[in-house]
Amino acid sequence: MKKAHQIISQLSHLVDNMDECEGEDWVTKGSSRSFFWKNKGYNLIENYSESGEPSSLYVNISSFPLINESEIAYHDYELDVYCKYGGEVKVLDEDEFLKATNQYNYNSDFIKQCRESVNEATELINNWKYRGI
Repeated sequence: MKKAHQIISQLSHLVDNMDECEGEDWVTKGSSRSFFWKNKGYNLIENYSESGEPSSLYVNISSFPLINESEIAYHDYELDVYCKYGGEVKVLDEDEFLKATNQYNYNSDFIKQCRESVNEATELINNWKYRGI
């Protein structure tokens, strides 16, 4: 896999400029490291506990990111893949994806692309090695 762009968020770091927060701030409970690949329809977040131990992996199924020197932007496509450290991989928000499929009239190729990204993200999580904070 090609090199990923990374963002590291330390304990209790305020994350702002998030459109989906609807005016609410999001404060991390532990540390996290986010990975973005220019040619992948997802991004991955490594989450760590306050003591620095791995706690979970979270993958947003999304558009390819637009990356420049000061920001990373992407469209979230509702589907997520999650795995608590040492646990089983779970696909989340199927109901939200189904609702969006109808609301935004997603075509079959787009739905197939999102499902392929879920499969790829599941494989990524199953083979992931935490980088540490």
